Amino acid sequence: MTDNDADSRPSWRDALKIWGPALVVTLVGFALALRYMGAPPPDEVVIATGVPDGGYAAMGEVLAQALRKAGIEPRVLATNGSEENLELLRTGGADIGLVQGGLARPEEPDLAGIASLYLEPLWVFARQPLQRIDELRGMRVELGAEGSGTRRLATELLDRAGVALDPADVASNDPPQALEALATGAADAMLIVSSPRSQTVRGLLETEAPVEPASLARARGIARNLTFLEPIRIEAGAIDLAADLPKAPLDTVAAAATLVGRQELHPAVVALLIEALGPHCAGRGVIEDEGAFPSVALLDVPASLAARRAFERGPSFLFRVLPFQVAAAVDRLKILLLPLVTLLFPLLRIAPPVYRWRIRRRILRWYKRVNDLEKRLRERHATAEERADATADLDRFDSELVSVKVPLSYADELYDLRLHLRMVRADLSEGRGRWATAIRRSTTVRVRDQSAPSRSADAT
Repeated sequence: MTDNDADSRPSWRDALKIWGPALVVTLVGFALALRYMGAPPPDEVVIATGVPDGGYAAMGEVLAQALRKAGIEPRVLATNGSEENLELLRTGGADIGLVQGGLARPEEPDLAGIASLYLEPLWVFARQPLQRIDELRGMRVELGAEGSGTRRLATELLDRAGVALDPADVASNDPPQALEALATGAADAMLIVSSPRSQTVRGLLETEAPVEPASLARARGIARNLTFLEPIRIEAGAIDLAADLPKAPLDTVAAAATLVGRQELHPAVVALLIEALGPHCAGRGVIEDEGAFPSVALLDVPASLAARRAFERGPSFLFRVLPFQVAAAVDRLKILLLPLVTLLFPLLRIAPPVYRWRIRRRILRWYKRVNDLEKRLRERHATAEERADATADLDRFDSELVSVKVPLSYADELYDLRLHLRMVRADLSEGRGRWATAIRRSTTVRVRDQSAPSRSADAT
């Protein structure tokens, strides 16, 4: 392709040569950003809760409602309790689960803490007054169903207290069955870890059977031995002042009810759950101070980065003003700003000057050819043959300029070039007289200047 062919190309091709590579580089940047962009929120979240009518079941429904409102389908699994929930989380059978404090290992590789929700007291109900754990020795005791947090805590507590129960005296019924066994005398005592507001605890406090809640004299000592427990006091009437429940102050220990999720749980879902927990957990409770929960404290498993950020910063601006699914999509697209800022903006600044340079270079190249021609004729006395060649060159330039294509914004420079060609042609058509006269005059002046000192010397 000759220079003339290049000059005659449509201007859109010049624009394509400049903007095309810039667009390709930007698209490559976007493709790389898409590769590292996080996945969208899941369509379904599986929640492992607990026994029906228990505190975990109620909290699971709160979480399920928040997920439904955000356009995520919840699947709630009723379980025997914390131990089963942990196993479901470890094996991927559940995405989030309610787990009693003190059961999970800190080094759980696939799990991450989301929030501690409230305190769950250890309740000891017996058919005779109790103040110490070792007084359970020789009794028929309901220790909680297999897979429940109650069973795990009760077993560890009895072991620390040095109480070895006869296997025949240990029952593992669900809370409703255990309550019935205690009321009918089939069991002498019952241990349960549950919220003060759970239906099971209220039923035990209100039963007409000769069952009394125990106030543990060594609650602080128990908490020193089992460090995941907190010593607490439940004041008389704190659960229900009108019904006077409990009828006397109770000293006991409590574990934190926690929400645990799998490591890969979407960060937006984590923030959504924490926001949903606030109205239900932040208030003043029977044993909780206002604002103490939800929290990243009292977690067995370290809190995830998303959970810590949610507690520190709260919901982002996007999630405050947009529906959850829309906000999640926009939040994911933020990573695409990286190629936009780092590639497209600099290219937008560079491409227009390069484009202008390419268009002007096309015209300036012609100016150089005309200038070289005029300079060659001016430097010396041109012969008739040289003038004829110069005229032919100008004719060729004029015919070639007709095919030069430039954008309208640069048309003035092209017309200036054609005007200058006409000026050179006019000078050339007038003959060499103007140039020859200028050359003779210049030569005469130089000769005159050189001879002036000699004439002065002769006059002297």
